[in-house]
Amino acid sequence: ADSDRMADLVQRMLLLARLEQNAAPAEAECDLREMVEEVATQLATTAKARGVQVRIETPEEAWVPLECDAASTLVSNLVLNALQHSPAGTEVRVKTHADAKHVLLEVEDQGEGIRPEDQPHVFERFYRGDSSRARTTGGTGLGLAICKAIAEACGGSMAVTSTVGKGTRTAVKLPRLHNKGGETQGG
Repeated sequence: ADSDRMADLVQRMLLLARLEQNAAPAEAECDLREMVEEVATQLATTAKARGVQVRIETPEEAWVPLECDAASTLVSNLVLNALQHSPAGTEVRVKTHADAKHVLLEVEDQGEGIRPEDQPHVFERFYRGDSSRARTTGGTGLGLAICKAIAEACGGSMAVTSTVGKGTRTAVKLPRLHNKGGETQGG
């Protein structure tokens, strides 16, 4: 088990290093709506085991300049993180919304929340607030750093808002591609 954890840690660190060195390829494109639906299906067993319902709201195609593997990593890290910090009987909401120039991905849980003193550090490598240091939630403290690097690699951004005892909302804003041909909406 320790060897598996170490191998996973090394893979995550290598991924983060690659993301920070290279911007997303110009030809990269993925429908974020499709990724959200795939990840929800993949994590359905985990959600059921934890007694948490995942509700997705993806009303329209949401093409972004990311390779599908990167988009899958982004969505799955955020949803899995929300599931890990959600008590049984609650809900994790995953939404996408597209406007003329951007796609917004939001993942919201009803978990324990993040203490105000921890919030400025959530994107730092290896940072884990006191409540998440337990082995029960696992994690290496790299998930949000990887997500932020993925978003920034294609010109996007990421923010977390949280209230202790009420939950956490993670918002990722990415450039929108108009269609599979890679044309930017609106010009």
